[in-house]
Amino acid sequence: MKHKHYNGHRDIIYDFTYIFDVIPTDPAVGLFWHDENGIPTTDPEKVMNKISVEIPQNRRAETLEDFKIVFENEFFKYHATDRDIFSKRQIEVFQEKIENIKQLEQEHPFYDYIELLEKYISFLRCPVSSNDIFIPIIQEDCTNDLICKLQNYFDPKEQFENFMNGCNVVGKINFKGDQNKLAGIFIDMRSFEYIQLGTHQQTYDFIRQTFLICGKPIDSKQILTYLKDPSKANKNKFIDLSI
Repeated sequence: MKHKHYNGHRDIIYDFTYIFDVIPTDPAVGLFWHDENGIPTTDPEKVMNKISVEIPQNRRAETLEDFKIVFENEFFKYHATDRDIFSKRQIEVFQEKIENIKQLEQEHPFYDYIELLEKYISFLRCPVSSNDIFIPIIQEDCTNDLICKLQNYFDPKEQFENFMNGCNVVGKINFKGDQNKLAGIFIDMRSFEYIQLGTHQQTYDFIRQTFLICGKPIDSKQILTYLKDPSKANKNKFIDLSI
């Protein structure tokens, strides 16, 4: 299907729907066929090996919980710091999109998209709370030793020390490593009982809100996967946190 363009811009509908198509659902399951040389093939007569694969799938946001995920994704993507201000700005943006859609409505019946945006705006009009973000609590008798072990991995150092000491963090802290290594810090701190954490989701949300990876926002859920199942992480790359 070809998407029309208006005034040189992308189709107005496809400008925003990708924002809502982020809710994980059951993966698509299939088989990759390979011949005797391990080369992919579509010829049934040449198939010597079949490899089962699962392809992640997303669906469109529908429920209140879905809209919470949409909002948090957008909040982190734009490096916002105040949820209430960001919520008001999103209301303005999506109200404008509704008006733009209505201008096309005689030619294109986009009622479903208008309904989607109106539902999301209704969600945004409710007070947006950050109470679901659980702030980790680090044991005081471990703080100095952990700072010595970890401070060279984080910038700015003063904000990293604020985090370790339970003080307010201004801006985001940049971690000079990968997601495996950052997840390992929280996995091992929990294992050694250096830190009190919330649920895996709350810990992941806190990490996304507080840290960057090599200057970039954390957009994937790789860290959440490691938090839920540490066996999936490469522990050989973890930083030694033994005290």
